Amino acid sequence: MASRSSPPVQAIARQMRRTSTAAIAVLLVFLFSFYIGLPLHQWRSGQLHDWRHLGGVWIQLLPAIPYVYALVTARRVFAGIGQGETFSATLARRLFGIGGGVFLGATLNVVFVTNAQRWLLGEGSYLYFDLSGIVLGIVGVLLMLLGRFVDHAARMQAELEDFI
Repeated sequence: MASRSSPPVQAIARQMRRTSTAAIAVLLVFLFSFYIGLPLHQWRSGQLHDWRHLGGVWIQLLPAIPYVYALVTARRVFAGIGQGETFSATLARRLFGIGGGVFLGATLNVVFVTNAQRWLLGEGSYLYFDLSGIVLGIVGVLLMLLGRFVDHAARMQAELEDFI
């Protein structure tokens, strides 16, 4: 059985769930308008002459996919905490999912996007040494480890409850 969180923590989690829902909505509108709407408008108006530039724009979209997944999973974590869930296997899986999404997005941004643009457009470097991307990757790995620790704590709690 999962332990329950305190009412102030539940209230904060409910507020964070609402905030993360708004952030996801704004992010999706931005991603759609910038990465899909703008290139399509340029293509229709004749400003986009080479398909490779369109591919270069869409390659930059790839790291956003795992980041959006991490945000949606974080929203689920806030929902679970808002309902009183603390140490559980579900929370552990979701923390691992957030970490995986953040790590994958950061890795795609630092390694894949740069190389794919270099291959497609003929310009760019082999790696993009962005400090924020590297820090996000490390934070993603730490969240994955935290998910494993929470899973271990949930199993230990269940084992101790079996004794009582």
